[in-house]
Amino acid sequence: MDSYFHFSGPIPPQFQEVRNYFTAKGISAREAEDFFLLHEKRHWRSSTGNPLKSWKPAAYKWIAGTKRKLITDRSCVIALRS
Repeated sequence: MDSYFHFSGPIPPQFQEVRNYFTAKGISAREAEDFFLLHEKRHWRSSTGNPLKSWKPAAYKWIAGTKRKLITDRSCVIALRS
């Protein structure tokens, strides 16, 4: 897929850029890869089919969901240990 530019930078981003963003937020490279591959499959479009103007807001939502899942999983483990 060819890269095209928006005011926020190139879409699609390079994987290294996505991985750096995720790891800077404390999220694994594996999670970055999952995000990247999903959006590659969607041709960097939203779930409604609109082209992404910037990948970072989508990454931010993905990371927030990942952190919520981690907190929930940890809470379940703590409850099971009690």
